[in-house]
Amino acid sequence: MNAMFLSNPEPVFSWSFETSPGTGVTNLVNGRDNFDIQNMFTVRNMSAVSVGTRKNIQASWFGVYNVTATNSQGSDTLSFTAAAKGKPDPPYGGLAMCPFEDRATLSWTSGFNGGSSQTFIVGIRTDTQNSITIDRNISQSDPGRGQSVTTTVTGLAADTKHFFTVYAVNEFGNSSLIQEVNCTTKARPSLAESTNVAAVVLPVTGVLILLLTAGVVIFVRRNRQLCCRNCQLPKQTELQNVQLSERDGNSDRNNERSPYQQLDPNDIAKPSVYSELGGIQHIYQNDTVGDGEGRQYLSLEGRSDPNVYDELHSSASGDKGTYVNTVIGGNRKH
Repeated sequence: MNAMFLSNPEPVFSWSFETSPGTGVTNLVNGRDNFDIQNMFTVRNMSAVSVGTRKNIQASWFGVYNVTATNSQGSDTLSFTAAAKGKPDPPYGGLAMCPFEDRATLSWTSGFNGGSSQTFIVGIRTDTQNSITIDRNISQSDPGRGQSVTTTVTGLAADTKHFFTVYAVNEFGNSSLIQEVNCTTKARPSLAESTNVAAVVLPVTGVLILLLTAGVVIFVRRNRQLCCRNCQLPKQTELQNVQLSERDGNSDRNNERSPYQQLDPNDIAKPSVYSELGGIQHIYQNDTVGDGEGRQYLSLEGRSDPNVYDELHSSASGDKGTYVNTVIGGNRKH
């Protein structure tokens, strides 16, 4: 048995033995009863080690060995169990739970392994069976003495009471729970119950899907309308600006009026074509063409030459008379 402590300053070691806890303690002395003690202390890492060796061990010397390290700061104790190799101690603290229709959860605490490595297997029977069936699918390793172990048993019948036992197995034999543990699996729902559940679940699910779909559609439409408004507003404004600009700028198309629209009231007051001639003399000629009768024909010569009067005065024609039209659109004066 090897015990190591961290200590500063160097401790003093003492060993004791008891067959089982509470049966009385015997102090062990180096060299007595085939028990040797060796102590070591390393200053560099403050480690203190005490090694106890029992030679030619007898059955009466199997039990609990305690080693205590003591210095000026206090003391500490470590314990070892010496036992003959054999089958493991039975596991204890078993518990079974059946929260499902086809499975159970088992838990227990590991005992002494008998001086050899141990594993755990599970045996099962129902309330109508006397024999136990070993579940070959379960071979749980040992986490250490006093540690809790948990496993799951599957493939059970629904609505059935099951009994379980746990075996600790090593090379020397096996031990089992002192008392079986049991639980009853849940019953499967009947066809009517399944139908009722479906009749309730399906409509509720349909309503939820419908509401969700409606919400998505409303959300999409609102977002689309908002987007369209945001996108079209500048275009409408631009169109209005263009139209207003055309109206303000008097586009060519608007300026192309019909002949009736082109009439300006002010144009009515303009002088006639005769007035526009600005006093230009209108010459009537007497022409004797035809039956010899002297007929007068109006000859309007609208010249822009400023020397029209000179031309008229210089003309030598005894047969022609000079007339001046002084009436617009009325009777002529000779």
